[in-house]
Amino acid sequence: MTPGPRVPLRASGYLAMLAVVLFAVVGTIMLVSGDTPRGPFRDALVVAGGRDPVPAGTQRVVWGVGAALVPADVVCTVTLATGETRDVDTTALGPDRPTAQVAGFGTATQLGVTMRTRDGDLSCAGGGLERFATADRRGGPPGAVLAVFFYVLAAVAALWALATLGLRRSAR
Repeated sequence: MTPGPRVPLRASGYLAMLAVVLFAVVGTIMLVSGDTPRGPFRDALVVAGGRDPVPAGTQRVVWGVGAALVPADVVCTVTLATGETRDVDTTALGPDRPTAQVAGFGTATQLGVTMRTRDGDLSCAGGGLERFATADRRGGPPGAVLAVFFYVLAAVAALWALATLGLRRSAR
């Protein structure tokens, strides 16, 4: 005797219960840490005030490392291919700046964001800055949007679990 459609249907209900938990956990993680900026790579850090500028790129996040770092006192300048210079605003973020751990160097602090330019070299000095680097801005939708998406998926999975596991055997 074959089991009929109820066994696979009930099994999908149990899988839906598992999906509810999974989607809710991922949604919560995205809500809590989805907008955390990506820190610099260890190998990308160059000595501050040195002769090694960093390519400025298009709106790249500038990170700095230093034992006595005072981010507002750091001066970062982008020198364009035309010779024109533009300063990166290192005071706009205020005292509560994003930080990231960099292996072998400690805590990197976000200094600012380069302006919209494709060519140019970035150099930084002052304010106790020892090393600096740039990293891509995190692209994609904000963490809260992704969190809502996963919460909606959790709700759909919960409805499926209720619908399939709530089925009763019909009276024979």
